[in-house]
Parts: sequence; C-alpha cells; structure tokens
Amino acid sequence: MERGDLSVELADDFVATVEIRRPPDNYIDVPVVAALADAYEKLERDSACRAIVLCSEGRHFSAGVAFGPAPRAADELQSGDFYREAVRLFDAEIPVVAAVQGAAVEARDFERKISRERNAHALERLKKTMRITELVETEQAKMREAVKPVIDKYTKIAGESLVAELKTELARIRTRK
Repeated sequence: MERGDLSVELADDFVATVEIRRPPDNYIDVPVVAALADAYEKLERDSACRAIVLCSEGRHFSAGVAFGPAPRAADELQSGDFYREAVRLFDAEIPVVAAVQGAAVEARDFERKISRERNAHALERLKKTMRITELVETEQAKMREAVKPVIDKYTKIAGESLVAELKTELARIRTRK
C-alpha cells in the first residue's frame, strides 16, 4: 500500500514494513506523522500482523521535523497538531522496531558522548563537596543477596537472556573501576 510519503507492506511472516519515503533526509511533518499513526492503527487491527519494522528510504532515517516555509510549519507546531499525531504513535500496542541509519545514529552517539561528559563533570563537582563512601565487597555481597528475589521475579518476566546480558555488562563495568 502506498500513501503519499509512506509505504506499508505486510509480509507472510506477520511482520509489516512501514517505510518513510522522503529521501534523502526524510523530514517529517503533520501529514507524515498522521499517516504513520493511521498505518499503525490499521496494522494493529489486522490479525495477520504481529510486529512492525519502521524504516526509511534514503541516507538518513529522519533529519527531524520539516521546518518548511513559515508561517505554515510554525503554525502546525504551535497548534499542537504535530504532537497530537505523534502521541497516537505511542498508543499502538503492537511492537515496533526502528531500523535507524544516518544522522539519527550520529545524533544518538553525540548525545551519549555529551551525557557521559556531563555526568563525569557533575561527579567531580560532587566529590569536592561530598564525602563518598564506597561499600566494601562483603556489604556489596549482602546487598546482592537481598535483591536476589527481585531479580529472580523479573528474570521470569524479562527473560533469562536479557538478565544474563545485563549481568555481563555490570560485571564489565565493575572490572573497569
């Protein structure tokens, strides 16, 4: 199915591909977000669909909101239409996996870098004014034992592989100190 700047294909494997087609940068606006939300709602009602892969044609997943000729673009944002349509995307209960590329990946990496730098700076400032007491290994072991029932409960919900991955990452972080 083609709908303007969006294509929707439902495969035999119960997975739909929803593709934004505004290359190369895939800017979005109210009509695109509304079309995405409509597609999600329609696919959610279709018993032949169990998941959605959201992707885009072109160099970038999306370079963000299309700030087109004023005053139309500004009016759309100020009216709340863009945000009302965007909220509809989050109402979908069907799983959506985004295949992200280009500027979106670069933005993620930049945000992580800035966040790490800010956290390190904040920690250094706190160390100057606060006394930080680190728990000895025996106390850490007691805490791990105390939270074990909680971890066991959520392992059943989240799955053993995810919890194992988390434990591996925690062990890696602990050895970095």
